[in-house]
Amino acid sequence: MKRCLFLWLGCFFLNNLLYAQHLDPTFGVNGIAYVPIKSVNSKCYAFVLDPAGNSYLAGNIVSKSGKQNAVVSKLDAQGKLDPTFGTNGTLYLDSSVYSLYCADIAWDKMGHLLLSVVYGNNVNERFLTVEKITTSGAYVTDFGTSGMVDASYGFSDYRIVQSESGTIFTGNGQKIDVSGKTVKGINAYHAGINVYKNSRLFTGYNNRISNTDTNGTSISNFADNGSLTLANGSISTMLVNNSGSLFVAENTSSSTNDTCNLYKITSAGKLVLSFGNNGQKAILFPQGKATVLSSLLLNDKEMVLAGYSSLTNTGSFILAKLDTNGMYVPSFGSNGQIVINVGDGNAAVPYDMEVDTKGNLFIAGIAYQGGNSIMTLAKLTQDFTTELTQLLDNETSISIFPNPAKDAHFLVRANEGDVLNVKLVTLDGREESYSTSDVYTQLKGILLVKVITTKGTFVRKIDVQ
Repeated sequence: MKRCLFLWLGCFFLNNLLYAQHLDPTFGVNGIAYVPIKSVNSKCYAFVLDPAGNSYLAGNIVSKSGKQNAVVSKLDAQGKLDPTFGTNGTLYLDSSVYSLYCADIAWDKMGHLLLSVVYGNNVNERFLTVEKITTSGAYVTDFGTSGMVDASYGFSDYRIVQSESGTIFTGNGQKIDVSGKTVKGINAYHAGINVYKNSRLFTGYNNRISNTDTNGTSISNFADNGSLTLANGSISTMLVNNSGSLFVAENTSSSTNDTCNLYKITSAGKLVLSFGNNGQKAILFPQGKATVLSSLLLNDKEMVLAGYSSLTNTGSFILAKLDTNGMYVPSFGSNGQIVINVGDGNAAVPYDMEVDTKGNLFIAGIAYQGGNSIMTLAKLTQDFTTELTQLLDNETSISIFPNPAKDAHFLVRANEGDVLNVKLVTLDGREESYSTSDVYTQLKGILLVKVITTKGTFVRKIDVQ
């Protein structure tokens, strides 16, 4: 009976934590990498991984004089600046012209990096270029003019997407072929946040979604002649899965409340009324108010949203994982949400996300340290599969008592060998480490206890009350 009960408990935690994600302690500093650039502020607006596991953060810096400079920084797989890229790991994109910021970065189908860079001296004199560089920071000279294409055509959004053939579409309504030649300036009505899927472009601008072919012609059977208008908010992110369903996050801000609604829309432009409340689901973060700035499909049935809450001043990236039916995935952190503390009291802003081939999740954006913003990249990893198997196979290796533990105090004993280290992990990834087997903790609830002994590493669960 004892054996069956233990196996049931082990399987319960295996099921709930096998895909739970935690900060990777081998990346940066305890799972978070900061990009130190000598400026007053540095900001990351976009991020991409290359196949080798290197990270590229795109954004800008602001000097003490107030001058802005577009930059791209490269981090290796351990979250350290690559000194061979640009200047000490950072490429400065304003050689002779006043650059403002690098708005987007993407991995090119040809194995290079595509950049969307905004130049100009003020709001009325801005212009956009699409640039292509190698992973070493050199311009690809056979693209456009010495690696750059003038893509100025109105200013709705600066993000870029690419088709399977390598054709580039910009958020301000430009179509550029693989050689860097502007094929067509798509009507500005169709400019905004672009998503490409199955030879169709879905574009979000303010609260309107447009659907066109790759020449900018409206898809007449999508909603009302190719256009769908949502509530009076602002579209921040869009996703399309393989079945053609469109997921749109729309933020609404007022003096009293910040809200985000997630919509599910069919390929014909109709709201899926079974999703949330008549086609829309209110996204609530732990602090209540929610602003979503980035989203990512992990597979065809689940997605992650990242944003922040205006009610918190803890400097946190907040993530929520939902399935395509609008239900939170409970195995992700605490009830489908994870809060990552990345900075001091100013609101942290997660602008972009990617997942690598191993299932590790990267979140890039802005955190604050000492009042100044800094480029920030967090890595969440899946690391409990082997340890939870050990939990099932080694039920008599260690003892923990009392369990449940009252007054935040318990003892760990190894039945063979000596205890070297004890680590406590909460369901949302917070950790505490102890060099003693006599443990006092501030953590509460169901915890995993990772015990490192002279005979091996073992994991148990404990209820700290």
